[in-house]
Formats: sequence, structure tokens, C-alpha cells
Amino acid sequence: PVLALYPGLVDAFLAFPGFPGLPETAFDPAALPPFLARVQGEHHDLAVQLHGNGMLTNAFVQLLGARDTAGHFLPAVQRPQGDGLWLEYPGRGHEIRRLLGLVRFLGAPDDGEDLPLAPDPAHRAGVLDLLAGEGVRADRLAVVHAGASDPDRRWPASRFAAVAHSLAALGFDVVLTGSRHEGATTAAVLHAAGAGVHDLTGKTGLGTLAELLHLARVLVSNDTGVSHLAVATATPSVVVFSRPERERWAPLDSDLHRAVGPSVARPGATGPTLREPAVCPSADCTPTGRSDLGDRCLRDACRLASGVEHVEGPPTATVLREVARLLQDLRTRRGLPDAVPSHARPA
Repeated sequence: PVLALYPGLVDAFLAFPGFPGLPETAFDPAALPPFLARVQGEHHDLAVQLHGNGMLTNAFVQLLGARDTAGHFLPAVQRPQGDGLWLEYPGRGHEIRRLLGLVRFLGAPDDGEDLPLAPDPAHRAGVLDLLAGEGVRADRLAVVHAGASDPDRRWPASRFAAVAHSLAALGFDVVLTGSRHEGATTAAVLHAAGAGVHDLTGKTGLGTLAELLHLARVLVSNDTGVSHLAVATATPSVVVFSRPERERWAPLDSDLHRAVGPSVARPGATGPTLREPAVCPSADCTPTGRSDLGDRCLRDACRLASGVEHVEGPPTATVLREVARLLQDLRTRRGLPDAVPSHARPA
């Protein structure tokens, strides 16, 4: 579906057959050998591993049989074979910049940090029909996304309901989005939010959701995929972080997007105490013992901070205040009466 919507981004797609230790797809031992035989038979020049620190994925990508393989690696594990094509995994930094750093290391052209998705006329009519069927005014649209695949990234539904209620009180028509698996979460938000809130759970594919965001004046969401899509559609957003991963995942444009939640503590930092999880969620967590890697364990994104409390999500008032500031800043900068993004203003 992604290729059909945006053919200019990717030339071809191969469905991942699964691999031991990677949770995204169930590993099927019978499916792996024919997959590898097919890819190896294509005799690729280069395979690039862009999936974190490479502890598990470097081995998989090397099995693809390309003439050369490149990627990040953890020195605490092992430097893969192939001089000049492997870059030590940074212990900190934004994910976009870490991955682009590898691409630049390999000598590829620097096309910048943005990945814009232009409005799609093919989906615009369908989205407008969907909104009209729900009684939603497209020129007063706000989107709230309370779901996330990782439970630790989900801000409480009751707090999202308070945000949705507040946006409706400001005159927005609020829609709730989410996959069909997140129906219980959005139902809880809908029940508590009251009038002016509409549930589109399970009704938006990728293209529909992107076009919905193109129309929206603001998105409030967890730190999850819809936040990155809002960056690509240039939709103003407030992203709620319940874990201290703003440094890694928050939108880079802090004028159009606001990240609310805990940051990662730094040695010698001044100001209010910053908190982070005390332990890695993995039962087999093992620290590298290397200060230059932030004492990361062998799982990507894990940090150890002995004796530090687990972080709760930000208070509702904090998120509401950031939403209000974002809308006010948009009004001031763009000279608009009600913070309507230029791409969403009616003709």
C-alpha cells in the first residue's frame, strides 16, 4: 500500500520473513531459506542495515548476500567484516540524524532531514466524504490519537479525553484516530470527552490518515507513528512522551511541533531533576560498561539509571498549556485569526 501511494519513495518491497530475536514478525524457519535464496540470487551490490545498533539485524542483512554490507555496530559486541563500511552506533542523538549520519558516512548525497508528503487529490474527496458523514467540519478539524503499539508509550485515555474536550470547547471538531486494535482506547476517550468528538477508529488507512492530517489544524498524539506522519504533512502537533525518549524521537521542528514529557538526564545537568526508567524492560539486559555509549545495554534504546524513579506521563494541564501555546504561536507568526495552516485554509 505504501508503494502504491508514494511510488517515488521506494522502488521495490520484499516482505520480511522473520528472524530469531526480532519481534516485529513471527519467525518462520521454513520461510527464511527461500527468501534468502531469492535475494542472494539478485546479486545486489550493497545492503545497508538501518535498524538500530545492529546487534541482531547485522547478521540478517549480511545473509542477504550483497557484495558489500554496511550499518551501525556496537563495539561491545563485535565489529562486522568489511572495512570502511561500518560506523560505531552513537549512544545518543535523534534517530533521523543517527541514520542519516550512516548514509552520509557511506558517501551518499545529503538531501536534508525532511521527508514531505504532498497532499493527495485522490484521497481528498474520500476524506471529505468521511468527515461529512460524521458531521465534522473540515475547516475546524483537530485530530487526537490516543493509541500506540507499545503500552509504555500510551498516555492515559482519561487525559486524552480532557484534551479532546478542551479542543471541542474551543470550537474545533475533534476526531479520534487509531487502528481497529485500539478501539477500546478510543472508546474510552470518546465516552469521557463528551460532545464535539467523533470516532474514526479503524476507518483511516495510511493515505486517508495522511490526507486527514493535511486538513487538520492540530494533532495531539502519543509518541508513535502518526506523530512522524504529521511531520511529513507539516501538520502542527503536540506529542506526548511517557518515556524519556524526546531526544531520540521528538520532531526536529520545535516551532511547528511541541514535545511534552520527560527528557534523558545528563551527568552534571542543572535545573529540575530529570528522570528515566530505572531498568531495561528486557529480562536479559546487560550493560556495555562503556560511558561513551551512555552505558547502554545490548538492546537498542535501553538505558540504565540505578536508583532513578520510573517516569509517569506529563500532567494534563501541561499538555493543554502546550496546545494553547502552539495555537497562539501559529496565530502570531502566520497572522491567521484562528491558526489555520495555509495548506488547510478553505479556498
